[in-house]
Amino acid sequence: MRHNAIEQWAREPGPLHSMDARVKLLVTVAFLIAVSTTPSHGWVAYIGFGTNVMIALVRSELPMRRLLLRAALTLPFALCFAMISYLSNDDAGSALALIARSQLCVLATLLMVATTPLPLILAALESFWIPARMLEIAQFLYRYLFVIADQGQRMRWAAASRDAGRLTRSNRQSLLDRAGGALAVLFACAYNRAEGIHRATLSRGGGRSGFPVLNKPTLGRRDLFIAVGSLLLFIGVRIASVS
Repeated sequence: MRHNAIEQWAREPGPLHSMDARVKLLVTVAFLIAVSTTPSHGWVAYIGFGTNVMIALVRSELPMRRLLLRAALTLPFALCFAMISYLSNDDAGSALALIARSQLCVLATLLMVATTPLPLILAALESFWIPARMLEIAQFLYRYLFVIADQGQRMRWAAASRDAGRLTRSNRQSLLDRAGGALAVLFACAYNRAEGIHRATLSRGGGRSGFPVLNKPTLGRRDLFIAVGSLLLFIGVRIASVS
């Protein structure tokens, strides 16, 4: 899991990490709904939502710069859709509001994921009556993506140790053939490792009783206070945006 810094952040201790995952998931979903339904002219609401997100980021004690850089990866897509919106409606306010909505939603989602390990997120989803089989599929898909990434990193190191990075670029067809062969080997090796992981999971009882969660947080008064306070705050800001 060394490829995913967010996964490492989620497993570190922090003020928001100890909160119940169900509360964080509920507050995040409420925030996304409030931001997504805010009209384009409600800039007071956008400023209020942005202030809430920044306070939560500072409170989380996560590496702010690295988290903002990851959120900025979605900015080109938001700019593209904002340009389309501007050209079709000739309304700069709607285009800017689209960018504000997307970045606020991305930051809120990243904050929740970076402070909650994946097993706790899945356990919270299961408590909201999401089918367990869907959650198991999501768990395996998420983990196997890192199997492919780890195998690709190993192949890259092996190629670099054989000076494969100094190959000439004059013969593009030869380079494409090598790339195609490397891709086939990557998926073959990743498939073999995935089979080994699957057998190891079955030998430990996985696939029959779901994914047990260790050290599951309990719902306390602090979590209830934060949940109720956040929901009331989002509703107040949302109502103020239409006034």
